[in-house]
Amino acid sequence: MPKRFRILHGALVSLGVFALSVSLTACTGGQAEKSSLTIYSGRSQEFIEPFFQAFTEATGIALDIRYGDSLQITI
Repeated sequence: MPKRFRILHGALVSLGVFALSVSLTACTGGQAEKSSLTIYSGRSQEFIEPFFQAFTEATGIALDIRYGDSLQITI
């Protein structure tokens, strides 16, 4: 797969995860307690971090992000 399609695919997958997370967060009923979420990401930090920052700003949910390659994360 050409590099630009891999980047586009990664962006679309990330955006889908972000949208799903926001949707699920909206279903919590506005609970007052602070929440956090651990994310295991095989994507490059420079690429994916803006999505995570936008998620935290939109939801107030703190993220504990663990970066690594896909093999490290799956084990």
